[in-house]
Amino acid sequence: MSAEAKILKGTIVRGEQLKLPRTKALYASAAVHPLVRITSCKIKSDGSEIIELVLSRLEIPEEPVFAINTEEPVAIVCHKDDLYLPEVYATRNDFPLGLPHSNARPYSYPVSMCVSDVSFADMRMQFNAYDFIQSIRRWFELNSINQLHESDRPLEVFFVPDEVCVMLNEPDASKPYLKYQHITDRTSTFEFVEKNEASHYLITLQTDDLISRNFAQLPRILSDLSSILTNNNIPVPNALLKAILSTPNTILKIKLLLMVKEKRNKSSNTEYTGMFLITLPFAISEVKHRAKILGNDSFVEWFNSIPIQVAFLMHPIVRELNAIYNGTEKQYGKVCLVGVGTLGSIVADHFARMGTCEEIVMIDNDYFSPHNFARHTLPFQSLMRLKVDGLKKQYIGVSGQKIRTIPANVCSLTKGQIAMAFDGCDLIVDMSTSIAVERMLAIDSTYEKVRKCTAFLNPKGVDLVLLMEDKERNDRLDLLEMSYYRELITNNKLSDHLNAAELRKTNQFSCRSESAVINYDNVGILASIASQQIKLRSIVNDSSIGIWHVKDNSGEVEIIKILAEKWESFEYGGCSVLVCGSVTSEVSKYAEIADRNETGGCIFGCYDKDRHIIYILYATSAPEDSIATSTSFIRGTVGLKELCEKVNERTFFQVRYLGEWHSHPNSSNRPSGIDDNQYEDMSKTHGEQDIPFVQMIYGTNGLFVRCKM
Repeated sequence: MSAEAKILKGTIVRGEQLKLPRTKALYASAAVHPLVRITSCKIKSDGSEIIELVLSRLEIPEEPVFAINTEEPVAIVCHKDDLYLPEVYATRNDFPLGLPHSNARPYSYPVSMCVSDVSFADMRMQFNAYDFIQSIRRWFELNSINQLHESDRPLEVFFVPDEVCVMLNEPDASKPYLKYQHITDRTSTFEFVEKNEASHYLITLQTDDLISRNFAQLPRILSDLSSILTNNNIPVPNALLKAILSTPNTILKIKLLLMVKEKRNKSSNTEYTGMFLITLPFAISEVKHRAKILGNDSFVEWFNSIPIQVAFLMHPIVRELNAIYNGTEKQYGKVCLVGVGTLGSIVADHFARMGTCEEIVMIDNDYFSPHNFARHTLPFQSLMRLKVDGLKKQYIGVSGQKIRTIPANVCSLTKGQIAMAFDGCDLIVDMSTSIAVERMLAIDSTYEKVRKCTAFLNPKGVDLVLLMEDKERNDRLDLLEMSYYRELITNNKLSDHLNAAELRKTNQFSCRSESAVINYDNVGILASIASQQIKLRSIVNDSSIGIWHVKDNSGEVEIIKILAEKWESFEYGGCSVLVCGSVTSEVSKYAEIADRNETGGCIFGCYDKDRHIIYILYATSAPEDSIATSTSFIRGTVGLKELCEKVNERTFFQVRYLGEWHSHPNSSNRPSGIDDNQYEDMSKTHGEQDIPFVQMIYGTNGLFVRCKM
């Protein structure tokens, strides 16, 4: 018995004898439907059940696009296990073939209708028998005017594939040799290799533009491809045979890469090119042997009857396609990522998968230790390997994505490594969590032409800090760092931002090795934000500073925006003192309030002995026990100890007391004899403690600044 005959074969029963709930519901709805007539009910030997119906008064135009009648017979097959949507067949013997949303079957009749593209598992809870019958009517009515397939809907795959195959590397015209591997019954891979590694020989053909019927074909023998013409206007089997006969003998079996070009209608352009890998069970040498021993007609008949299997061929992983899948486009030619630890590995993964950058350079000299596994993207198999090597291995094979790695400390790179990392670089992303690295990248002339940003997590892993330089690099990373410190001191919402996290012993390399306890969910949230914000903020020209905080127990993220300070530079004794604009404004305000009397206070900041730079970022008003007259000022001490502790704790001891400021009301900022004595005495005291001293005087002509490093 033929396959098509078996589909609707069964024992005729009365409707009341149907047993399956799905069939009984459809029978009940059909029985009361005014435009439906039940013609028979059947039970098949496998327990499935069939209802045969006639749908009448279908809304079909007088001249339909496809030959659909106003009355059509159908059969609905419900399966015993009820795991799939009931099958629907158009049972008219001359029903048109190849209509949109027809299911490919190894037989022509009855025609299998695709009445829904929604998974049955998703619709079964609210399956409605009456609506299902209406969806069958809709299939006929919309197909009659060729509108069942929406105008903006992607074209259907041309063939029904037996499997899905992934091409692991780009085609090479000089190497038609494939290494083909089955992964599962329905999946496989292949890659272009040298002849001695190959399992198959590849022949490539491209079709002429085909008008999509939105109906997937199911070819089983070569002659099923005869209606498809190549771009040379030759039927595919003929073109394939010609290619085989002109190919040198080989015992490798044949695979045909058929590139099918589809368009929506005759006047439109090519909209989609599908790639199909078609397998023949014979080697080129076998086909040539048959051609010699068989007569021409017999050989052609044999060749056309060769059984084939069709695999839908998917492109290799390509950077450009990754960008399309992510809804992005290429943003950078080259990006250098410094540090690929907890935060850096996730950001690197985002860059590699999103396809926004042609070349990614990763610099890190650390190894992947067991305790790193809890919050790193590398798999278990990368243990005790260099992190950069493990990450590079993950992205091998991504076509168009260049990954370079430098397993070294960024502070001690060779000239060659510096060139590899930074020549032609669009952006340097520092995720090293090292102040030394950030300062070097910000200040040293080697890196002055490249825009930079720094991203890091606070010790508890609940805050992300991102500092982005402006395009012209007027707001360098070190200056943005100081603006960030100032915000920690002045914004009470950030009072515990740098508090230490709980520590756990790692038992690695030292009995005292410790690792901070950080929740990986928070890391994942903040790392994704970091990746996104780096890309967004590098588009604009301005600098930016931001802190993203994950709230306890809710997962909500709060954003704190910080203004980048403007800085005034004072050169003294071979040292640069940089004073932020807010300090100048505060000193001016305090002097104005003091009116005719002098006033003053303490100044706080950071310093860099290697580069002879001092940063002044915070100034206090006069303590309440200070003594002030119109010509003198003695700074008091009330509250200063507590203030110093607050500054130290909030900035994790990065900002400290560096000196004194006072005002000269109604006179210039020129130091007096008393000022000179104070400067010498306090410089000596600070020098004995190996810290700089800074003296600032505010007068009618602005600030005077001097220092000793």
